[in-house]
Amino acid sequence: MPHATAPQTRARRTVQHAPTPSSGRAGTGTTGRTARRTRLSPPPTPPTSPPSADYVDAVAWNWGTVYLEGQRAKHKSKLWPVNWWTQGSEPGLTAQWSEVGPCS
Repeated sequence: MPHATAPQTRARRTVQHAPTPSSGRAGTGTTGRTARRTRLSPPPTPPTSPPSADYVDAVAWNWGTVYLEGQRAKHKSKLWPVNWWTQGSEPGLTAQWSEVGPCS
């Protein structure tokens, strides 16, 4: 009868590579360059301030109304004081008006 032998097992060796100066990482073989992802954030929104109490009395602009220097009008969600006498000139299109800022 043949002689029975126990099965032989081989010990496995784990090989670890040391980091190389060019890669900085063990056993990767890369050049060490990594892609950087840059997140672009939206531009900051400029702060808005509430309208000044000086402009609470402003009325809605009207084509036929005569405006005298110092009077104020609201037009397209903005406040506009008139620089001199005017009638029929739309705020924002002529020099008679100076934009102050947003209004509600």
